[in-house]
Amino acid sequence: FGWAADFDLAAYPGGVHQDGVKAMQETIDSCTGELVTLIEIGPHTNAKSLLERFPGIERRVRVVVMGGSIVPGIHLPWGHVTPVNTTNEKVDPAAARAMLHARWSQMPQFAPIATTYQVAIRGALWQALRTSSR
Repeated sequence: FGWAADFDLAAYPGGVHQDGVKAMQETIDSCTGELVTLIEIGPHTNAKSLLERFPGIERRVRVVVMGGSIVPGIHLPWGHVTPVNTTNEKVDPAAARAMLHARWSQMPQFAPIATTYQVAIRGALWQALRTSSR
C-alpha cells in the first residue's frame, strides 16, 4: 500500500508474517475443535485466498464483516457516497463474491459501515484484545 511504503517493518514491535494467508490457516488449524471468528475489516482479498488455498477450512470459520450500508447514499467521513456497498466491496468485488458464497460455518454477519467507523474499544475489553495470544 502506498500509504505504508515508508513504514519500517523491522521497527515494528509485533509479529510480521510474510504470508498472511498462511498465518491465518495456521491459526485456524491451531484451534482444534474450536470455531474461529474471522473479522474482516478491509477488502475480502485474504478471505478469498484462504478459501482457494485451503479448501474446506471455511467449515471451521465464522465471518464478521465490516461493510455494506443500511443507509442509502451514506456520506462516509472520508468522502465516499454509496448506496449499498462500501469500499471493502468495491476494491475487490470478486473477493467479496467469494466471501459471500463460501460455505462458512455460519452465514457471514455484517456490521454496516455506519456502525463501525466510530467504534472505540477501551478498558478491560481493550486489554483483553491487546494481550490475547490469538
